[in-house]
Amino acid sequence: MSRRIITTLFLLALLAPSDGWAKKQKTGVLEKDLFTDSLNGYQFSVPHNWKLKTENEPSLSRATLQKIKLEKLPAGGSQGYYDGERYIPTIYVLVDTTSLSLERFCELLLKAKGHLPQEEYYLMKLDLLMQSELESQLKVKVAGQEGVSYTFQKKYLKTVQDPRQRTYGTSAQITVEESLLGRLVLFKKGNKIFMIQCAGERTTFQFEETDYQKFFESWKFKG
Repeated sequence: MSRRIITTLFLLALLAPSDGWAKKQKTGVLEKDLFTDSLNGYQFSVPHNWKLKTENEPSLSRATLQKIKLEKLPAGGSQGYYDGERYIPTIYVLVDTTSLSLERFCELLLKAKGHLPQEEYYLMKLDLLMQSELESQLKVKVAGQEGVSYTFQKKYLKTVQDPRQRTYGTSAQITVEESLLGRLVLFKKGNKIFMIQCAGERTTFQFEETDYQKFFESWKFKG
C-alpha cells in the first residue's frame, strides 16, 4: 500500500466521529403534541393553544410551556387600563434527584434557607416561591404518585398606559397593582423529584386552570 493511501486513511480515521465526540441525542423530545422525557421516564400532552420549548441539555429544567392566545382582560379595575404587555401563562417542568422524602424536600424548599444542593436554581425557575403569599396546600395524585399542590398569589406594581387620560394623543402612564396566581406541584417517583409551576394572571386563572388539569391528567410514567 502506498504512503499516500496510508496517509489518506489515517486522516479519514481522525475525522470520523467517535462515541465520545458525537453530539448527544436529546432526551426531551416533542412529537406533535406529545412530550417525552426518556431520561426521567415520563411523558405528557401539550394542551391546546399552548406551545412547548425543550431545554438545552443537560438541565434540571426539562420543558417550558406557554399559552399562545390569551383571553381578553375584563373591563374595570386595574386590569381594565390596558390590554397589552400581558403576563403569559407559563408552565415550568423541573426534575432532579433526591434521597429526601417528599415531605422533607417540600419543607426545605418552602423555607428557602439554602439547605438543598440546587436550591438557588429552583428558586430562579420557581419564582412563585419568592415574595408570594401561600394561599392553600392540598394533597394530590399525579400518574398514581402521591404529591402536594401549593397555591400562591404574587402581587406586584406595574406601570401601564391609561387610555382614559390622553394628552395630545398620548396616553398617560399610571402605576397599578397586578396579581399573579399559580400552583406549585411536587411529587416523587423513586429518587426523582418532579417540580412543576403553573402561573398566570389572577383575573384569567380560571381559563388556565382547565388547561393545567388536562396537563396533569395526561402525565404518564414509562416502564
